[in-house]
Amino acid sequence: MTTGADDKPVTPDETPAAEPVELADELRDSRLRAPILRVLFLTFSMVGLVASVMLTQLHVKAHTRPNATSFCSVHSKVDCLSVAESPWAVLWGVPVSVWSIVFYAVLILGMLAVFVVQFRQQSRRRRGEKGAEGEKGEKGADGEKGEKGEKGAQGERVWHSMPGVMFVLAAEAFLGALVMAYISHFLVKSLCLVCAALYLVNTVLLVVSWLVCRAHGGVGVSVRRDVALWKRNPVRVAWAGLVMVVIAGVLMAAYPNYWRLNEPVGPGNLPHGMTQDGHAWIGAKNPALTIHEFSDYQCGFCRNFNARLRTILNKKKFRDRVRLVHHHYPLDHLCNPSVKQKIHSRACELARGAICAAEQGKFWHMNDMMFRRQRRRGGPNLQGLAAKLKLDIPRFEKCLRSDRAKKKLVQDMALGDRMSKECIGEGIPGTPYYVFERPGEELQRGHPYEKVIERELKTVVYPRGAEGVDHGLTQDGHPWIGARNPRLTIYELSDYECYFCMRHHATLRQLLKRHKDLREDVRLVHLQYPLGHQCNPTVKRPQHKRACVMARAALCAREQGRFWEMNDALYRNYSKRRPPNVVRVARTAGLDMARFGRCLNIHATAMKLQREILYGEKLGQRDGDGVSGAPAFFFQPLGKPFGRAFAPNEKSIRNALKSVGPRPRPAPPEVPAMGPDGTPAMTPGMTPAMTPGVAPAMTPGVAPAMTPGVAPAMAPGETPGMAAPKRPPAAMKPR
Repeated sequence: MTTGADDKPVTPDETPAAEPVELADELRDSRLRAPILRVLFLTFSMVGLVASVMLTQLHVKAHTRPNATSFCSVHSKVDCLSVAESPWAVLWGVPVSVWSIVFYAVLILGMLAVFVVQFRQQSRRRRGEKGAEGEKGEKGADGEKGEKGEKGAQGERVWHSMPGVMFVLAAEAFLGALVMAYISHFLVKSLCLVCAALYLVNTVLLVVSWLVCRAHGGVGVSVRRDVALWKRNPVRVAWAGLVMVVIAGVLMAAYPNYWRLNEPVGPGNLPHGMTQDGHAWIGAKNPALTIHEFSDYQCGFCRNFNARLRTILNKKKFRDRVRLVHHHYPLDHLCNPSVKQKIHSRACELARGAICAAEQGKFWHMNDMMFRRQRRRGGPNLQGLAAKLKLDIPRFEKCLRSDRAKKKLVQDMALGDRMSKECIGEGIPGTPYYVFERPGEELQRGHPYEKVIERELKTVVYPRGAEGVDHGLTQDGHPWIGARNPRLTIYELSDYECYFCMRHHATLRQLLKRHKDLREDVRLVHLQYPLGHQCNPTVKRPQHKRACVMARAALCAREQGRFWEMNDALYRNYSKRRPPNVVRVARTAGLDMARFGRCLNIHATAMKLQREILYGEKLGQRDGDGVSGAPAFFFQPLGKPFGRAFAPNEKSIRNALKSVGPRPRPAPPEVPAMGPDGTPAMTPGMTPAMTPGVAPAMTPGVAPAMTPGVAPAMAPGETPGMAAPKRPPAAMKPR
């Protein structure tokens, strides 16, 4: 309560006499409605903030995840991801949804500030009313209000609720919603349900802010009062503006531009070529991982991941290990029987254009340029691109109309559905679609992210037996696999309870399986070196409790000629916490279990293991360092000094082979000189060829040369070791 000049009490419910009666009634009614309206404004601002966060997540998903789906991806005409993928989803280098987050955050903080200020004013007013009974209380009440108190309690509510600012901000949000709705309907031609929810939120905010302004005297009055208040506090206005500018600048400078593509044109420095089936590839010549890509030239995700994969392939750690193979899978019902409706009207035509460019050795150039021109009105111009790439235009156009290109396209789509059924049990659900292939492994569906590819390369590929690679036993009885006549022999000392032994062994086996030249030049000899104190005298404390048992199991499998099957099964069942059961592993390796059981526990097997450990120790002593643990590797190049290998990878192996020199080529067969009659001339030491049933020509007084193991031709009636009887001379006829 305050007192006026005439000492009449003026309660907060009374309206100053200067105000019109109608405005006084509105202000009196606003004390009941304005708080509720402000709570409603705050609630819808929070809804807008949540929707903006969801839109930001959809924007990230649309540009970073292939085959992404969303609850609002209902139809080709109702799809949030299509809207998020459009170029209009970004403003000043920041997604529009992020600007929306900042906008709704400002509204929420502003409304919360209004509530806090009004709560503090009401608290002060209540304290002032309690102190009005005494002189100290009266001074306290007058002093609490000061300059603000002169305008009355109603004036405080009007000045601090900022109805004009609320209306201006809500009107800006509503206009932005109208612009985005126009872009979505007429340009993107797809509706985003979350965006539609934001359009509704902005409309409600505009209506609520108008009602709040109406409760405070109208929109014009509210705006003028708020402008006057801002003029009274220029420092606060300047600080608020500076904060907003800083926030905008930080967003534009620091927000990650994950939607921008560093699009390539052509293969660059990457190796590339065509597979035996006629598919274009780029990347590693001898890949550890092959990525099969099924793509559509009118698919926005395909364009994104075409650029991202090429960036990954250009990195040093991937360029020699990963290969990308391109396949066509147009989502066009005109050529793809799996597509039942019209989606991409030119996808089949563009795919045939890439096929025809591949025939002239320009596939990757055409592929990249079509993706770069994907968003142009009407799409890429094939004839224009062909001319730009300096292709043979008549040949290119003839290929576009040919059945050869159509047949190749049908084969690609059939291959894609077949691979997809092998991976997920059904045809390709959408593009882009990726299949990962590793030598000797089953196909699996993959996602072309750098971390996923790196994890796939690190995953151990467990061998399963010799798998067609030459193998046998050395003169000392140790199992080997690889080259029969090696130029490099690698001795491996291993333990079946050792993780690094398992990884290095799998790596070496994959190198032998993948590279034909290494299979012909390199031999891997496996030696048991279990780190178990029960069988290895060099191990003084318990380390691998089951290593000795598993080593004896491998030796027993060697006795049955199935060492590599047992060896690989033991590695494949490796577990740090629970070593495999050798009986169960032996059964999976196909061993004779009765014979295996007798061999496993006899003394002779333990002695064989001791001799193998001793053999490994002797290898380690050849360079003076001994064997300090497992795994241990030793290289024995042909004709070169014996040495220890610390990193038995492809690079170290090839370097060791270079030190040996190239394998000598076999001498060409000697071509005999030709006689005057066109038959091979006889040289000393040569014998004439023997035709079965035909005796060689005889020179008087010269016996025919005999070839060891070949009997001379026999005339009818002759027996070995007996000459044919001579005929009597014919009677002489008189002249």
